[in-house]
Order: sequence, then structure tokens, then C-alpha cells
Amino acid sequence: MRFIDLVKTRYSCRNYQPTSVEKEKLDYIMECVRFAPSAVNKQPWMFRIISSEEDRKEICQCYNREWFATAPVVIIASILHDEEWVRSDGKRHGDIDIAIAVEH
Repeated sequence: MRFIDLVKTRYSCRNYQPTSVEKEKLDYIMECVRFAPSAVNKQPWMFRIISSEEDRKEICQCYNREWFATAPVVIIASILHDEEWVRSDGKRHGDIDIAIAVEH
């Protein structure tokens, strides 16, 4: 499959099955994130997998949407600003780096 085919078939999922996601699949996702490129290979991010019902209910308080509440797993991506690469002209790369990691 070509990349353009992936781009054309991309969609935002709004319906989820009420089943858990296998640990092997989540491990695979995190392995892909681990290999995502970043400026100076800093990898200034933290990904957190939220799968317990209690934690999902808590995170839904921040984003109260029915479709979001029905997701069996939520992965939160956060920039670690203390660890991002900053060029000599002051330009920060954390936003770009985390976008690449999320895409991976």
C-alpha cells in the first residue's frame, strides 16, 4: 500500500467495540512510538496508556464526549518541554517531534 492510499482512507473513529485491546497490540504501538524520529533524537515525549475503567472515567472529565467515553483505551501523548531540543535561535521542536511520534 502506498502512503497516499493510507492518507485517503484515514478517518476519525467515533464508534468502539466494548472489548479490551490486547497487550500485544498496545506494546506494538509503543514500539512504533519508540522508533519515531525526533530532533537530536531527544524523544521529548511521554505516552501513557489509560485502560482501567476508573482512569478512563477520570480522563473523561477533561473531555466529556460520549464517543470518547466509550473507547476501551486512551493513549495520552505529552510533550516534555524540559527535554525538547531548542535551537540556538530559540525555536523549540517539541510540537513537531510529538506530532511525528503520534503519527507513527
